[in-house]
Amino acid sequence: MSQSGSPRAPSPGSCAAQSSHNGGPVTINPEIPRAQRLALTPPLPLTHFVGLTDRNLAITQAFASGAYTQQQIAQTFDLHL
Repeated sequence: MSQSGSPRAPSPGSCAAQSSHNGGPVTINPEIPRAQRLALTPPLPLTHFVGLTDRNLAITQAFASGAYTQQQIAQTFDLHL
């Protein structure tokens, strides 16, 4: 609390300013490495990519997601490595 007795608004870089408990947009702190930010979101299931109409694009997107190895993708798409 501030000296006036009312709660102080969080500074823009603080953790409280980044939460979205009111449903508003979440701001991303640029000081958090990309790998750590991506670790917070679960990957799409590999079956999501299988359902895409363009097989080559689906394979590319699955690999680019960083969540699956080439071996996992090859087995799912019935490819030979």
